[in-house]
Amino acid sequence: MMKHITQTIMAGIVAVSLGLTALSAAPAHAETEADALAEGIEAYDTFKYDEAAAILKPLADAGNAEAQYRIAYLHLLGKGGMPESPERLFSYAEKAEKQGHLGARLMVAEAYLEGSGTKQNIAKGIELTRSVIAAKTASNANIADAHLTMAFLYEEGMGVAKSPKKAVEHYKKSQTANSDKFTLIYLVDLLDDGHGGSFEQEVDWYRQLAAFGNARAFAKIKAHADQGDAHSQYIVGNVYYGDQTFGLRNATNIGDIERNGQRNWEYWERAAKGGIGEAAVKSVGAFTRGMPDNEQLAKAAYWLKKAPTMKFLDESNRAQAFIALGDAYFSGRRSASIPKDLTKAEEHYRKAKHGDGLNEVAKAHLYAKDTAKNVPKGFALLQECAALDNAKCQFNLGLNYVFGLGTERSYEQALKWFDLSATNGYARGKSFADDLRRRGKLPDVKPDQ
Repeated sequence: MMKHITQTIMAGIVAVSLGLTALSAAPAHAETEADALAEGIEAYDTFKYDEAAAILKPLADAGNAEAQYRIAYLHLLGKGGMPESPERLFSYAEKAEKQGHLGARLMVAEAYLEGSGTKQNIAKGIELTRSVIAAKTASNANIADAHLTMAFLYEEGMGVAKSPKKAVEHYKKSQTANSDKFTLIYLVDLLDDGHGGSFEQEVDWYRQLAAFGNARAFAKIKAHADQGDAHSQYIVGNVYYGDQTFGLRNATNIGDIERNGQRNWEYWERAAKGGIGEAAVKSVGAFTRGMPDNEQLAKAAYWLKKAPTMKFLDESNRAQAFIALGDAYFSGRRSASIPKDLTKAEEHYRKAKHGDGLNEVAKAHLYAKDTAKNVPKGFALLQECAALDNAKCQFNLGLNYVFGLGTERSYEQALKWFDLSATNGYARGKSFADDLRRRGKLPDVKPDQ
């Protein structure tokens, strides 16, 4: 019999529930079937099972596939007044599956494989599971669960010729579709038993499991890091810091690994020296945390300048790295090796398409803040960043048209940019636009006011 088959089912409903949360913003009183379904899903997803059952069961009995799927799960859980009943679970799931509901298809497949609520039919269970993998509309969660089931089957030799190698292939596909700690544990178990490639060929799967704080995988990745591998050094630094796989910080430990605030600095810097941009970004934070000394500040400045152009850096983080470097040049207070330099600040803000930063540089030129007054330059920068849909830039560009700063005064242009600023969420843009409309003309002001 397959191991952890119920876990596979439960993982599926959690993933599907999360995926359908967006449907849950329903009106207080349902007026249509869609409204009622959304209310039922909202009740289900917030564990109000009695309320969910009261709403969803009539819909399920009327033929709604999603409601049938949810009611099937209530019979699995024995919640909402629905008794635990493999037979009723199968009945509702089968009705939903016949309407093309892929989550329900997986549920029916599991029932056939285990002979739960229906006569066991392993061949039918495998056929349904494979059809989910082949379905173009399957969600990542559905695909992951289907591959996980096939991995179990090949590992146990149930309905298929036993093949740890094929089990490994399906575990990998499941993990690629939807990351899961337990899938990685099953996969690494087989890899450790020699059913995959060499450690160097399979190392990324060990890194993924180490990132969850698994002691066995972490020990191997740490040894790999200590042999000089930069990618593994980065993972070790993350785990010692308490930086979990999904970007969450644990104040103490991750899994079986104790947090170590000193060692994470060491491993991140070693990874950065090995060319890992993400590690360079984190090194900047590590070396400026607390009360840094001059040596630490110098290291932070070094990696601050290096990080934006390094490899192995997510593009969203690359933009943030350019912004951080722009901020350092704009303030001139980060480090002696990064003096105030508006030209370099502008350069890095531009690379990040950072409107707020360009807005500050523009104001410095317009109002002679720590630099010589250069109105044309400031006005041109406001035009550039306003085109990025930056609300503050649009507001300040409107002010320039009010005061005639770097341009001719224009009621129409001022109103246009105040309105755009308001549309993009800047409250002062709306108040200034409203004031201009009340006046019906520009106020009597001069550029130096």
